[in-house]
Amino acid sequence: MEAGSAVFAEGRLGRDSVAQNVAAVPWWNGESEGNWLWGWAAHIRMVGTDAERAEVDARLAAIAAAAAPDGYVGMFDAQVRAPGYLPGDCWTQSRVLGVLREWAEYRCDAALDATLERGLAELVARLAEQLGEVFADPEHESLVRGHDLQIVDVLADAGRSGNGTAAQLADAVYRRFDAAALSWVEDDAQLRQLRSAEDFRGHGPHVVENLRIPLRVAEAIADRDPERADVLAQGFAAGWSKLGRALGVTGAIRSDESVGVPEEPARPFPEAGQEYCAITELALTALHAARIAGSAGALDLVENLWLNAAQAARAKDAGGTAYFTAENQVAATAAMGARWDLSPTHDDAAVCCVPNAGRILPIVVDASIVVDDGGVQVWLYGPVEAVVTWCGAEVRIRQNTAYPFEDIVRVEVAGAPAGFALRLRRPDWASHLEVDAFAGATVVEGADGVVVSGDWPASATVVLTLPATIRTEHSIDGRTALARGPLVFARDIPADLRAVRSYPGSDLTDRDATPREPGRALPPYLLPDSLERVQVRSDGGATEVDPWVQPPFVLQVEAVDPNPRPESIGGSGRRQIDLVPIGATTLRHTCLPSLPR
Repeated sequence: MEAGSAVFAEGRLGRDSVAQNVAAVPWWNGESEGNWLWGWAAHIRMVGTDAERAEVDARLAAIAAAAAPDGYVGMFDAQVRAPGYLPGDCWTQSRVLGVLREWAEYRCDAALDATLERGLAELVARLAEQLGEVFADPEHESLVRGHDLQIVDVLADAGRSGNGTAAQLADAVYRRFDAAALSWVEDDAQLRQLRSAEDFRGHGPHVVENLRIPLRVAEAIADRDPERADVLAQGFAAGWSKLGRALGVTGAIRSDESVGVPEEPARPFPEAGQEYCAITELALTALHAARIAGSAGALDLVENLWLNAAQAARAKDAGGTAYFTAENQVAATAAMGARWDLSPTHDDAAVCCVPNAGRILPIVVDASIVVDDGGVQVWLYGPVEAVVTWCGAEVRIRQNTAYPFEDIVRVEVAGAPAGFALRLRRPDWASHLEVDAFAGATVVEGADGVVVSGDWPASATVVLTLPATIRTEHSIDGRTALARGPLVFARDIPADLRAVRSYPGSDLTDRDATPREPGRALPPYLLPDSLERVQVRSDGGATEVDPWVQPPFVLQVEAVDPNPRPESIGGSGRRQIDLVPIGATTLRHTCLPSLPR
């Protein structure tokens, strides 16, 4: 079990471990368990019980107890590490150290924090000594060098906390990566490649996770080396500006496993695979882009990924996820490839996407409400509650809403002190925001949102209405998708699920999804005149029903169905079709062909 091998504690790998051949992709267990731990602990931090929190405490305490005498926290024993830099160690350490940092802060756990600080000190000392070996030799199969760059996230976090040595090392590691001889599947985040006119083309998760690295380094060293920081920030900006050419209508990057091939434009066809790891990592990169650089469209991208691509890729009964998903998908079977079916592990391909699927919700929720010098910003809308400290006061912010299935967000604010301001983001799809605030409030609308300030009562509710109109989005080849507000809609293809593999001792299975009605495999054609008459039909919206299983509203549009039907002979073939949020589908047509005017 890659996620249950306790590889950071008693299951640490060495010459005498179960993994005898440590050179044969030894880091996979650390990737799988590290990402799973991260997502699991974050979910329990948000909604867990006391018993579940105690279980996280125990697991992380076991990792801390297994720390090496020199402070090392990772998945390899001293014998394996002795010869020097070990490919994959930086990657897997970035996972486990990230979990320890978040949990120690959440629990105010001094012992765990001390383990983290000792581990970080050991990492900084060792990496500084081994820098010449980092990214030096190609790995024949693993492509782990691109993942190893993620250790910069750990170093940059330490740099933000005032560790100047870690910040300098973050820059040194990126310099080493930037100068390394990397293959095209790993080199998209090198400065020369970021600044080139060539589209992204490498391994999808590498592309999106490493895009943030020069920006994070720029932030870490800005006070010490502003000229270098500016070079790095410009490199990131160049990459960000061309990112959109590789994204589909749900915001996900084509990544099956690569974005493309060298010297070819990116081609995010609606049928192309989108990897769940890349969905999660792109959301995180976009949040850093919003926080550090204020990058245009960054928060809209996060919202699009979370409410559309991420929901479309998960089984609606929580029994697994797709490793690859597509905006237009008429089947999801193992026969298409080990990454296309619905699985709780995908261990016949790689145990990366399912654990990473567990990280995206905490990533999004943590970034929904952000404290700044002026007060609080609501970056992302949804039923989220946070307690923050501002100017010494404890302020509770609660979004009371069914968004994205409701256009009204009631932002409840309790304990706001004098001088506090509430900033509400305006999504790009909303022409304006309608705000009803407390008596005497000052409401100022700007280009990117609304600021509410004034003499706050002890408890106040700011009612925000987001006018959600229907619009069209277009795929790279010109096909049309319909969207309303933050949701992208698709024509559902009802699916039959068939178990193709079982997991002894559980009710979990790998499942193939095939169309219940094979005639639905052919897409309907939109009529250009009917796009002006799209209707929203409410289906009631019962509160006890999961809206991702039974959406409270659908879009109705007139189309021509190409499937042969006796009733269409001699007729126009026009019919009303229903479109549902893509996240409510397993199989679907999202980007539809349309007839010319």
